[in-house]
Amino acid sequence: MQKLTGKVWRNTGRALFGRDPMDWRYICVGCGRVSTGRMWQEFGRRDGAARAAAECIGNALPLSEQVRLFQAGGCLWKAAGPVLLSGCVEIIDEPRRAVFPFAEPGMRTSPPPVSLLLHTRIS
Repeated sequence: MQKLTGKVWRNTGRALFGRDPMDWRYICVGCGRVSTGRMWQEFGRRDGAARAAAECIGNALPLSEQVRLFQAGGCLWKAAGPVLLSGCVEIIDEPRRAVFPFAEPGMRTSPPPVSLLLHTRIS
């Protein structure tokens, strides 16, 4: 697992994707989907930048849709928790936490399956 200070991690995000953390792209270590804070914001989540860094975009769906996604083989990984997932980056200060790795700048975002998005929007 890669270990970084918060300062190095933020500087890396800025260098790759610009100053706004809502535009930073992360790869879920569970399924490989790429998400941003703006994607989370589209689901009505105000804390999109923090969620994109530590949760698969599948977690943005309402609980009933998360169950359907999981049953269909979808991903609901979270970097936070008692076990640090392989592939995550550990921020060793301010506060200590695990985050998903940054995506490569050219990688496109990949939302949850369209069939699940047709009927979901968190208010």
